[in-house]
Order: sequence, then C-alpha cells, then structure tokens
Amino acid sequence: MDDIARSRAPASLTLATVGDFLDQCRDRWGKGQALIVELGDVGEIDTAGAQLLAWLQREGRLTGRAVTLDSPPARVIETMAMLGLGKGVSDGS
Repeated sequence: MDDIARSRAPASLTLATVGDFLDQCRDRWGKGQALIVELGDVGEIDTAGAQLLAWLQREGRLTGRAVTLDSPPARVIETMAMLGLGKGVSDGS
C-alpha cells in the first residue's frame, strides 16, 4: 500500500534515539500518506520519546494525515498519560 507508511520505533525511545527515529519517520512519511508507528518493541521511553509521539500525532492532524500509534506497551501508555500527552494512545483493548 503506497498510501500508508510504517515506521518501527526502537526498543529505547529516548533523547539519545529520537533524532534518528524522527529522521526515519520523515523518510517514510510522504505527502498524503498515513503513518503507522509500530511501538511493540519499545521497552524504554522518556519525555523526549513521548514528545516525539505527541508531535507526530499533532503533525498528522495539522496536515490531514492519519497517524496510528500501533501496539504501544503499557510503559508508553503510562508515560504519555503521566505527561498529559496520552489522548488517543491506547493498547487497543
């Protein structure tokens, strides 16, 4: 499917890795495409990682491109909620 881009987050979504992950997302996320961010492997997330996920969702809304945070582990959901960034983030249940 050319209209959906996928990007798998690293196991550690922290200040040390968000720059590279943002570059990966931008490389795969073309104009008019939806983006699925695969979060199943994330075992560590800090405020920089949470802010990046929130920014991707905001950018999607502003540009009219759907952004799905796929299979976020409990740690991601809890961190996003704790920071007030958890709107639209769930484990799918």
